[in-house]
This record gives sequence, C-alpha cells and structure tokens, in this order.
Amino acid sequence: GMVTVTDADKGENARVRLSVEPESGEFVIQNGTGTILSSITFDREHQSTYTFRLKAVDGGDPPRSSYVGVTINVLDENDNAPVIVIPSNISYKYLTPQTHPGSQVNWVRAEDMDTGVNAELLYSIASGNPFELFQISPNNGEVTLEKALVHFYINETLANQTFVETLLGHSQDTPLDIDIAGDPEYERSKQRSNIIFGVIAGIVAVILVIVVVVVIRYCRQKAKSGYQAGKKETKDLYAPKQ
Repeated sequence: GMVTVTDADKGENARVRLSVEPESGEFVIQNGTGTILSSITFDREHQSTYTFRLKAVDGGDPPRSSYVGVTINVLDENDNAPVIVIPSNISYKYLTPQTHPGSQVNWVRAEDMDTGVNAELLYSIASGNPFELFQISPNNGEVTLEKALVHFYINETLANQTFVETLLGHSQDTPLDIDIAGDPEYERSKQRSNIIFGVIAGIVAVILVIVVVVVIRYCRQKAKSGYQAGKKETKDLYAPKQ
C-alpha cells in the first residue's frame, strides 16, 4: 500500500519522516514515496491479518509526531486442493438383498482449507460407475443406490470408484463371481484366464504326443532286437557239429 502525509508548516518543520511500529522487520515504509513494503510471503492459511502502526515525525524542534493504524487483510487464493475425509481408502459397505433403489449407501465428506468460493465443494463420481448403478448428491456428498441389486457389496475408494461383486451363488456355499452388466474388467480377466488355460492345455498335449511317440519307438526297437536274437539261436541249432 501507499501512505500520503501532509504538514501545514514550511521548511524543515514540514519535512516528515515515516517509520513502522513495532519494528518487527515484516513491513517497512519508504520515506520518499510512502510505499509500504513487505519482507515476508503471505499465506492466508498461516495468518490472515496483520496489524501495525505508522509514525510520522516532522523535522521541527521540538519534533511533532502523528500515528495511524494499518490493518492488512490477506485475500484467499485457491492454493489448496480438497481432501476427502470420509470414506477412507479401505472402507467398504455391505448391502442387504432387500436394499431398495433410492436408499442411502454412504456419505462422502471433503474439506478445503480455502475460504469463500474457493472452499465451495461439488461432489461427483469420477469413474467406476459406467452403468449408473449409484448416484452422488453434488451438494452434500450423499451416495444413493439407483438400481436394485441382490447379494452385492460396495467397496469405495478415495477416487469415489465403486466396485460391485457377488457375495453368494445361487444355492452354493462358495461365493460365485458373476459378470454384472457386462463389466469390462471382468471380461478382460476372463479372456486372459482362457488364454492361459489354452496355452497350458496345448503344452500338455504336445508333451503327451512326444511321450507316446518315444514309447512306441522304444517298443518297436525292443521287438526288433528280440526277433534278431531268436533268429540267431535257430541258426546255431541247425549248424553241423564238429
């Protein structure tokens, strides 16, 4: 800021010198221009208001002085990102089979250290809800169920992503994973599993073929060796004795 000082006297009596009280070193004033300068960096979250006095002293004898109070209000800057407080990154919520569409599922609550318009928050689901199974209130962060679900649970993260998985099979005790509304992630995982199983089955089939070929060749070789040995014994039997 800038301060303007006037003195009705003339000459040396009208020469005014300015200073800051108390002399904390945070603020100084230029006597030639009356400009108030700061030696610190302002951060409203750290301190929002600064108060000090300016002293004006003329060059008379005896000198006369005057004081004025100065208050500096630090304006807010949108320098803080919202922080989601609820839910945590590991929280989850179970839904009963009787949960009806429109029922409250959970709340999302965030905080922003800024003030005014910079602290006004709007909530939305960023991803993980491709089929609009859930809806969040943009004003208060209330999450509601939009479609009927049976045997599902919700696992919420800080990114507001929602994952829905089956808890129960039809009549089995073992949980059964089911593709819900054509979940892309489930389809990709299923395709990868099929490829892995196919590769393993192919390798096993090749190994079995190799083993069968080796066994057949071994049996043929053994049979041939037995035939040659029998032929030799017959020839020795009918050979003339000396």
